[in-house]
Amino acid sequence: MDALIQCQLLGSELQVCLFVIRKTYGYNKTQDEISLTQFEQALRASRPTICKAIKNLQLVNILKLVKRGNSKTSSNIYMLNKDYDTWKLVKTLKLVKSKDSTSKVNALQLVKTPKHTKDNTKDNTKDRAQKIALPEWLDQSLWNDYKEHRKNTKAKLTLKAEELAIKKLGKLRASGNDIRAVIEQSIENGWKGLFEIREENNGTRWTGNAKSDTGGINRETADEIERLNEQWRKLHPVSAAGNSR
Repeated sequence: MDALIQCQLLGSELQVCLFVIRKTYGYNKTQDEISLTQFEQALRASRPTICKAIKNLQLVNILKLVKRGNSKTSSNIYMLNKDYDTWKLVKTLKLVKSKDSTSKVNALQLVKTPKHTKDNTKDNTKDRAQKIALPEWLDQSLWNDYKEHRKNTKAKLTLKAEELAIKKLGKLRASGNDIRAVIEQSIENGWKGLFEIREENNGTRWTGNAKSDTGGINRETADEIERLNEQWRKLHPVSAAGNSR
């Protein structure tokens, strides 16, 4: 019994041994017929757990299968091997004693625990964002508004795209464009890109072939309409004067 106590058995394995001892030596027998159902009821464990424990005990020669039973009429007959010198136990290494505490605080000091993947992703994103140094002439809040606008239009700026956009803003600024007006123009019109601002004859802004505020027509069409109106006024000065009243 002392040898069994000193063995480093799993809980289920030790339970099987004790139950076999109870069923054999408890009734002045060296072996007994024990069914899996009896093991289940006594140990209050699942059948797979019990079968695994029995198999492990047989492998190390602690438990012996005397006779295999017929599942319909009889059960297996087991006995405990009292000759502990024949047990084939695996020697386990002793734990190294240490004066240091194994608390969570000390563990963190000894080993740097890697962060969760999600945390790493957030940190990496912050690091990439910090790599882009905005020029002095570009307001941080204004640039954040443009990046948020791109995100809302499902065209989020990548690191490279952000660098190119800032470079383009620099060229637009060098050519005399107001940077705030350029960015606000793109946000207001729902444009993904950044475009040059030009002035119409009447002082209204337009960009490239973008649509104006008058009827949703582009610059070329508006210029053609204005030219035709000017010709009509020259040919019909009286009617034009009457219409202006």
